Amino acid sequence: MRYADDDYIEKNVDYKKLESHIKTFAKDEEMAEGLCEDIQLSCEDNFSMESVAYEFERRDIEFESEAQVKRLIPLVINLANITRIWENNGYTPNEMSSMEKEMRNPLKRGENKVGRNSPCHCGSGFKYKKCCGKN
Repeated sequence: MRYADDDYIEKNVDYKKLESHIKTFAKDEEMAEGLCEDIQLSCEDNFSMESVAYEFERRDIEFESEAQVKRLIPLVINLANITRIWENNGYTPNEMSSMEKEMRNPLKRGENKVGRNSPCHCGSGFKYKKCCGKN
């Protein structure tokens, strides 16, 4: 029901990690919170790193070092991968990926595979190839 509200933002663990990292170099705490909310919204709708970079540029936030950027990128990607997306029927990209992997795996055959020359499982006494295995 919370997701029915357009202004709802799920502040999960990854969101809070990103927010705490941004607070280390943002001008003030309110700006950091607004930036995180905008990044979250970007993750929900047509996510790209360019849109995230735009949010930093829009607020005139500059990085002090390359290390800050290297730490920021995985935090943003993790947030994007666990953000529920409307077009995915509320599934996260991680959930969609795991469902796709399950669908790609072939069905596993049971251990009790009947060979052509095995006795037929119907109990007729014939070999499977002469009984139920006929095409």
